[in-house]
Amino acid sequence: MMDALLLSLGSMNSKMRLLGQAGFIITKIEKLIYDTTFDLKTGQGRVITNTSIIDKDDFDRTMEILSDVVNNGFSISPYIKIIDEDTVTSDLKIQPGKVGIATMCSITIDGY
Repeated sequence: MMDALLLSLGSMNSKMRLLGQAGFIITKIEKLIYDTTFDLKTGQGRVITNTSIIDKDDFDRTMEILSDVVNNGFSISPYIKIIDEDTVTSDLKIQPGKVGIATMCSITIDGY
């Protein structure tokens, strides 16, 4: 009986931790949305991006796939930013032999 109680309390503790993490993530997403300044009419402003880091050897094939995605209307925006190796920003570091690819995130539209 005590084992079942401990297991139940442990399970509840895990669920509470997950809820706390989910709340943190939602808060972070909301901040990103509020910080969006993109103006649809001018095409100017800050947007939210998803950044993938890939091996340089996979770059050509990845761009072929992204081109198909954009050309078939599955992308929020046709614009893609390529981030060279050894680039360091406040929240990103592209290691040697890697390339960063940034695409517009769909939650940018929520901020509009």
